[in-house]
Amino acid sequence: MQTNIDSRAALVVILALVLFLSCASRDERLRIAAYKGNSEEASQLIAEGVEIDARNEYGNTALIIAVAESGGHTAIVEILRKAGAK
Repeated sequence: MQTNIDSRAALVVILALVLFLSCASRDERLRIAAYKGNSEEASQLIAEGVEIDARNEYGNTALIIAVAESGGHTAIVEILRKAGAK
């Protein structure tokens, strides 16, 4: 009987880890879209509810990255600002 409880606990931990990693990767995907100027990907992620002001390990948000790119990705900046990015 103990094995069943341990298996269930392990499954819960694995599911929690998968959910955590999927959230983190979505935030990173938004920053990559901002870096590449991919308006379609950015819009899709925003529609899915990605955390728009999430920061990477250097403290940069998607908006900071979009503005910093050579000449700035103005379409991405506009999409992010309309969605409430600060």
